[in-house]
Amino acid sequence: MSRRKTGPGTSAVTGSLAVRQTRSLAGQAMPAGLARKPSNGYMSATISETGMIALIQTIVMALDIYWWIIIASAIFSWLYAFNVVNSRNQFVGSVGNMLYRLTDPALRPIRRFMPDLGGIDISPIILLLIIFFIRQFLVTTVWSWVVTGA
Repeated sequence: MSRRKTGPGTSAVTGSLAVRQTRSLAGQAMPAGLARKPSNGYMSATISETGMIALIQTIVMALDIYWWIIIASAIFSWLYAFNVVNSRNQFVGSVGNMLYRLTDPALRPIRRFMPDLGGIDISPIILLLIIFFIRQFLVTTVWSWVVTGA
């Protein structure tokens, strides 16, 4: 048997072995068995898969934004405690109030269960660990359930 030049999605016949090749995103040829097969049999995702992926991405983005708000609140509290920022400035007061109102509802239950460590507040670290766990759970477990349909 002869060998033909193959393109994306064509078969190359070598001897009695037919190999179907597809192109990956990087442009490299990859056997069709390694390519991801959508659960609906077509090359596009279903509307429910797309909606779930968009929902997961939105939740992950909200968690990332809240992550940075917690870090900004911790840094601001240090700057305020060491008198680096002017506590009488109206803008500084409004930024501090905003950060307190955004982070305190999530930090208050953690502080309730934490023992007194004598001036050291590690509740933001615990909240960041909780957010990290939720984010990783969404990205690894839930994402794979949605994509593979298992």
